[in-house]
Amino acid sequence: MSTELTYLLIAVGVAIIAALVMLIQKQLARARAQREEQVASQARHAAEAAKNRAYLVDSSKAIANAILNDDKCTLVEGCIRLKVMLDNLNPQLHQHPDYAVFEEVYNRTSHIPILADWRELERKQQRAFEKEMRAIETECEARINEAAKRLLQDPLIQAH
Repeated sequence: MSTELTYLLIAVGVAIIAALVMLIQKQLARARAQREEQVASQARHAAEAAKNRAYLVDSSKAIANAILNDDKCTLVEGCIRLKVMLDNLNPQLHQHPDYAVFEEVYNRTSHIPILADWRELERKQQRAFEKEMRAIETECEARINEAAKRLLQDPLIQAH
């Protein structure tokens, strides 16, 4: 084999190696960028989850306080809102015996129209539903108030 051919083959080999090194560097840079984006995405999701959790905890506190101290918040409305908040905060929490009344009231009133559907009802229908809600509130008032007090003392709520 001639010296020139040997040098040519060495040059081709070096060029191939150089091209492969550049390709590997690009792939490593792309993988590094993907990892960094993944870490940043996870951090954004964690921050958003923490913000949502704080909102749920603060809202749950506000609703529990409204049940106990605010005549503008009906017990039925408070129970419905707390049931939804607890479902989003911790789905097992509303099944806890201390908070089961929220689920019970929610289920017992789930057939009652809300918002625009409520406004579309005739006044006679609204009064019938209001009477039903007052009966539920009267029956469950002590349990609802006790559950609201316990919720405000719950470590899940206090930790925030």
